[in-house]
Amino acid sequence: MDELFASLVHMSEITGFEQALFLFLAGACGAFVRDICVNDGCLELPLRIERKDDGGVYVHLGFVASLIMGGAVGVIVDQSIWTAFSSAIIAPMILEQIINSLESKFGGSKDEASSSKGGEKR
Repeated sequence: MDELFASLVHMSEITGFEQALFLFLAGACGAFVRDICVNDGCLELPLRIERKDDGGVYVHLGFVASLIMGGAVGVIVDQSIWTAFSSAIIAPMILEQIINSLESKFGGSKDEASSSKGGEKR
């Protein structure tokens, strides 16, 4: 058990697949913690939604999507479990800031564009 913990901390004696798996899990844990903190201790569950206008059906993944994205961020960002964990917590906030700045720079959000064309805000 001590050897496993030591190898997890240093990540030196772990194969590439195992390392990527640990980083993915650390990122997913970071995303899980973020979802709980942001949503006042609740998780957004997956939901099947039927559209009334065209009859289409889609699935909103909820916190499962956050786990997948957090895991991906954890693998991409660095080779440290702690960095993978913290990056998965902070990455959505950074992306929201980038998207908001791009929307303000290039003429507004999608909701404003649809309302100017006579569509409804959702």
